[in-house]
Amino acid sequence: MKSKKLSIPYIIWMLVFTMIPLVMICISAFTNKYGSFSLEPFQKAFEHTGVFTKSLWIAFISTLICLVLSYPLAYMITKMKPSSQRTVIMLLMIPMWMNFLLRIYAWIILLQDNGPVDQVMSFFGIHGKYI
Repeated sequence: MKSKKLSIPYIIWMLVFTMIPLVMICISAFTNKYGSFSLEPFQKAFEHTGVFTKSLWIAFISTLICLVLSYPLAYMITKMKPSSQRTVIMLLMIPMWMNFLLRIYAWIILLQDNGPVDQVMSFFGIHGKYI
């Protein structure tokens, strides 16, 4: 029973940030600017074939570059000593953590004492020592 209660926040998150936007996209895909059912958006999609093909070409080139770089690197990592493998993998993973790290620092700045959130709460008479 407890596991069902723990899944409720995830279900709400999925509904709000996945299902509702997906439904909104479907509604806008099958309606015109007046809100009535129409296939007009699909007809207009063919006006942008140049952009679509350019995007596909860029995606293909990017994939090819990643494959050409990653497979030899992965092969070289498998031939290294285990301690060297860990170091190289760590060096490859650190740049991927930057987005997460920047978000954490942003939250720290927002939620610190006398930060923007604290000042807004103080304006309304809600102080950190009461929370």
